[in-house]
Amino acid sequence: MFVYFNHVDFESFLTKACQVAGARWIPVQKDDCFEYVYDVVVPGFRYSLRLYSSVSMNTGWSRPKGGDAIRVCTFDRLHNRFKPGSRKVLRVENWRKNLATCMAACVNNHPSGNTL
Repeated sequence: MFVYFNHVDFESFLTKACQVAGARWIPVQKDDCFEYVYDVVVPGFRYSLRLYSSVSMNTGWSRPKGGDAIRVCTFDRLHNRFKPGSRKVLRVENWRKNLATCMAACVNNHPSGNTL
């Protein structure tokens, strides 16, 4: 079932998820983007995760149903470029659990990314 959430909910999730993983999150300012965007940086990991929250910067709330999903992209910090492909997490009641699983999978699928 679809749920709404706001940027405070999203940032609270990021804080808890990053504490578990020993990571940190930082907001990303993008001139061409009207949603809250975050980078999750894992120490010693050459990739960061760029999270497009689907939360509108105008309202502070997630977009209406069918508006979009949370997107997770893997960014190669060594070569300053995105890895091909992205994952999406649907905005349903379990979005936090699903996003944590997706983030872990992105890190675990890049074993060679453990060095900078």
